[in-house]
This record gives sequence, structure tokens and C-alpha cells, in this order.
Amino acid sequence: MPGVYSNPRKSIEKDMTYATKKEIDILRNYCKETGCHTCGSVCYDKFIGDHQPPIQVVKDTIEYYKKKKILLFFLKLFKLYDTKQRLYPQCVRCSQLQSASVRCKKMKLIPHYNTIRIFHFSTIFHLLLKMILLTKWKKIIFWDGDNVD
Repeated sequence: MPGVYSNPRKSIEKDMTYATKKEIDILRNYCKETGCHTCGSVCYDKFIGDHQPPIQVVKDTIEYYKKKKILLFFLKLFKLYDTKQRLYPQCVRCSQLQSASVRCKKMKLIPHYNTIRIFHFSTIFHLLLKMILLTKWKKIIFWDGDNVD
């Protein structure tokens, strides 16, 4: 699953092969515009073309459904079986974390706690704005009920 900073228009349809030089140049431009699809950090030179879903996950899915032909038939019928991949720009750090997770077959998200974005402050901004607008700048209502004029 692509990261929170992914943009399907800023990715390349791809099979399970590595990126060509032309595709790397296209991804470099995408990476300068949007950054890493996982953490959002802008990467100019060092980045990876990240297959989503990862190649190993697709291989495991194909291997799993080889023996379950009836189930595979119904999944394809309802378009729930998909092995298409897209190539997204990803920084080296996120790529290493993801590859370790995929290699160990861990099914957990890898959070990026050290990355702070402007939208993280939206709740605080919303509460302050609401407090100011509701009081019309005349009095501030504190959470404990005390009023200050």
C-alpha cells in the first residue's frame, strides 16, 4: 500500500522488473516535487523506485493462490485479485525499513515519529480559532470554567 504522501499521478505503472534509466529520471522529477511517498522528505539524488505492493508480497500472493484455483476464480471474477504494481519514489531510509519488514514477512506499519508536518498542528489551530471566534475576542473560556475578561 502506498504511503500517505503518494500520488498515483506521480507514479509509474510497472511490472516486477527494476526501473529503467528513463523511469529513474521520471521518478527523480516526481521525488523533487512530492518527496518520498512514505515519509514525505524531499530526495534529490539518493532515492529508490519502490514497487507497491512490494515484489515479494506479489510473489507470495501468486504462490498462495496457485493451489486455490476455485477461490482464485471468484477473486478474479469480482476483481479482488490484483497483481498490478506501481513505482513510487522512496527515500533510502524508508526503503531499508520496508525491505526489512517485507523480508521478515511482518504485517505492521512502520511509523515515522520524527517527521513533523504542518497538518499535524491542524487540531490545535482549529481549537484556538474556535475559541477566539466564539468569544469574539472579549473573553476567553478556559476548560475549567473560569472566565477572564
